Amino acid sequence: MKFFHISVMLLILTMSQGGLANDFKTIQQQLSEAYRFDFLDVREQYQLTRFNLRGIQPRALSDQADFSGVDFLRQFPSLSQETPLFQLSELSTTHHQDRIHQQYATTHLSIPVRGSDIRIHRDSSGRLGSINGQSVAISPRLAGFASQWGSEAELDQSRVSAPQLLSYAAAELDIPSRFMTVTRSQTEWVNEAPNLRQTFDVTVGGNNMRVLLEFDAITGDLLKVDNRIHLHQPVDKMVGYQ
Repeated sequence: MKFFHISVMLLILTMSQGGLANDFKTIQQQLSEAYRFDFLDVREQYQLTRFNLRGIQPRALSDQADFSGVDFLRQFPSLSQETPLFQLSELSTTHHQDRIHQQYATTHLSIPVRGSDIRIHRDSSGRLGSINGQSVAISPRLAGFASQWGSEAELDQSRVSAPQLLSYAAAELDIPSRFMTVTRSQTEWVNEAPNLRQTFDVTVGGNNMRVLLEFDAITGDLLKVDNRIHLHQPVDKMVGYQ
């Protein structure tokens, strides 16, 4: 009787392990079961999923690949990485050589998460052809931090303005603000901190120096100064910010 009980327990354990294995298939297995690909590469890392999917075709002949790229991604949560707060949003659309190229990112209040960058490619008829890029898992800390703001207007009231941030940097680096020209700016949610980052590419003194300035957009703290191109004497305070 004891042997019978042990055998039953082993059978139940084996069945449950098989069930768990089915429940926790890799994203690559899930994709391969539902679709055929000319090329399939998915790499999951800490908080990041990098993927390159080409020649996407449903395995079921009754299905047609006329769905949107976002519809495709939403079938696989580790690719879309959407939450009730953070959703996939279109950042840009370009047309090149009879192809349509769309850039998406996971956003909240129209601001993307750092590292989220998904490219959807279609033919001239709009038919989905390939998707590549990377998605970012939203940490619970970032979700909690970002939930403080329910609208863009609320967030704008909490943010330090761009001119004020640049004046902080000018004072910190001992550079007259009139010599600083912003060539690019970017606002992003950042998982690790978590916080809201404002980044500026700045040229100083007639392009003799180019620096990247990164701020906490809520507190105004200067977090990083990166000397990108410097043709003359270095600025002493350009090292050490983290």
